[in-house]
Order: sequence, then C-alpha cells, then structure tokens
Amino acid sequence: MKLLQTKSLDISIGGWSVCRDLNFCLEPGQYWGILGGNGIGKTTLLQTLAGLRPSASGEVLIEGIPLCEIRRRDLARKLGVLFQDSHDIFPGSVMETVLIGRHPWLPVWAFEGREDFALAEAALRDVAMDTMVHRQVNTLSGGERRRLALATLLLQDPKIWLLDEPTNHLDMKHQINLLQLIRTRVDAARGGLVMVLHDVNLITRFCSHVILMQDHETMQAGPVNQVVSQETLERLYRHPIRRVDVEGGCLYYPG
Repeated sequence: MKLLQTKSLDISIGGWSVCRDLNFCLEPGQYWGILGGNGIGKTTLLQTLAGLRPSASGEVLIEGIPLCEIRRRDLARKLGVLFQDSHDIFPGSVMETVLIGRHPWLPVWAFEGREDFALAEAALRDVAMDTMVHRQVNTLSGGERRRLALATLLLQDPKIWLLDEPTNHLDMKHQINLLQLIRTRVDAARGGLVMVLHDVNLITRFCSHVILMQDHETMQAGPVNQVVSQETLERLYRHPIRRVDVEGGCLYYPG
C-alpha cells in the first residue's frame, strides 16, 4: 500500500522552480530523508506534501486518494507535520499544549478525558518532559520546545510523519533518542516518514531512502545505500567530502 505518493509533481514559487516531475511513493516501513543546500526548497517540498502549499502541477495522494479531496479532520488522523521552528501561538502550559495532538481524535466540541491525559503524560515521559507539565511554554528552552512539539506529534499518532529538521536545537543525546523513538512509533503503526535533515550521517543511520535536491529540482532519489556516496555528496554541496569507514558503515565529513 502506498501511504503517500506524488504524480508528476511540479513546485514553483514566483516562477522559481523547486522541483520538476517528482514521482515517488512512501510505503509502510520506509523512511525518506531529504538532503540539499540552504534555500534549495526542502521545506517548500515538505509543505507541498502536507497540503499546506499548492503545487504548480501534478498531485499528491494519501493512501490513493488525492490530498485535496480528504477532509481536514481525516487528514489530521493520517498525517502529522513537525515544522522547522516551534511557535507559541497561544499561551499555555506544557500539558495544555501537548493535548492539542489529541484534537483530531476527539468528538466535535468534546473535552479531553482521563484516557487523553494518560496518553499525554506517556508522550511527555517519552521525551523526558513529564516533570514539566505545569511549565508555561514561553519559559522553555529551544530544545525543550522541540521535544514538546515531538510529544504533541506522538500524541496525534499519525501514520505518515513529515518532519522538518526534527533535531533542531537538540543535543546529540536527544537527537539519537528522539529519532529512535520516532522510528519505534512509525514501525508500530506500520507507517512511513519523510524528513528534512542537514546531517548526512543521521540520514544514513535512520533513513532507508533519500531525495537529493540540487539546482531547484530533484537530482536523485532512491535507497540510501544506492544514492548516498562521496561523489554524489560532493556534487550536491559543491564541496570536498571525506568518507571515513567505521564498524557497521561509514561517516561523511566536509573535506
């Protein structure tokens, strides 16, 4: 089953092409990473996949249904988005904020019940924020806000995860722990994931597939072990790259 699919997708902004004729599909158990230089359109591509930005042509399908035909409430149960930066639109506590993730699953005009609070507490525990439930979100650090946003997505429990730089503001320990947590949740739901990352080594460690974006179009897409190499990364970034072989794989560094 194809969770998410694009057909001949063209994306442009004011005549500036982001990608042309993109055809790819996300299947259960797949983890797609998006790599590319600054300003190349990675976030724009992710927003288009989420239905937050119109495409110039082509279409995006969710489980075989055109995204534009899916009711927003139903879409929120299937697809979750983590934006590049977290914004506190409304003042509130950590608990009040994380409970937003339950809204797609609640009856219209219903309030959260005991089960919803229990699920919220579990999500906060998963991101090591269970001792902060009464903190106001405007007192949190950048890393804490990032973990809260991820906890909200855990509570939403989508099948398709679209993540824009999920490791922003996180130290090395929290980067690895949270990416492992996300993989566990996606696997349990037989879901799939597409995420933008700037760290090539996190892509090779946590992703099964990758899209390389260069010159405002899709350069190459496919399994990580077939696409990512010293040569393709040097073309992508126009910079020398060193490959270092280590036990269980390899690491890439700027030359």
